[in-house]
Amino acid sequence: MRHFVLPRADYDILQDSWNVVGLAGTGSKDIVVENAFVPDHRTLDAHEVGEGILAERNRPGNPLYAMPFGVMFSSAISAATLGIAEGALAAFLNYTRRRITIVGSRAAEDPHQLTGLGEAAADLDASRTHLLATMDRMYEDVLAGRTISIEARAEARRNQVRASRRATDAVDELFRRAGGGSLRLDQPLQRHWRDVHAAMNHLCNVADSIYEGWSRDQFGLPAGIRVLV
Repeated sequence: MRHFVLPRADYDILQDSWNVVGLAGTGSKDIVVENAFVPDHRTLDAHEVGEGILAERNRPGNPLYAMPFGVMFSSAISAATLGIAEGALAAFLNYTRRRITIVGSRAAEDPHQLTGLGEAAADLDASRTHLLATMDRMYEDVLAGRTISIEARAEARRNQVRASRRATDAVDELFRRAGGGSLRLDQPLQRHWRDVHAAMNHLCNVADSIYEGWSRDQFGLPAGIRVLV
């Protein structure tokens, strides 16, 4: 498999192809390519990218480019997922700070709101720490010239999908406590809730095969290609 780059004139964007319930802002529209010629110098071998061969050839001594592509790409998806979740936390704080309940009390003084907020904030901090610590360890290994093993990659992917799931569950708890008023389209919290669930549909956040692959590796069995994606 090869990655390739096309000039803008060589493809058409289907403008109405991204009508979605979440992540509408990504503009991930379909394109149509007809009779385009792609010269070799605009292509990359996916295997050479994933295994760091291109990095060694073109950026020798630069640890950033030697990081495993599969883990780096999926960590970017996890980072975006966590960013959406942190946006939900900020939206919940802003909404709850001004919210008056149906019985006339301040939501910011309601134990139900406060306990949910504390738990969600702790889980989001845990997810951020989990993701960053994993990438830091891998970067230090690359910096020291150590090869990133399949076991290390499987562990990184395991940590990534778990961080995304933990963050999404935290958003669910915030949204559940925010009440019917948070359903209004002018309230940012509902958009963050939709976006974080849409992010969980990305291949890099689909967890079952990642957990399976890591577990298989623990027993000396082939982990499978999915742990690298």
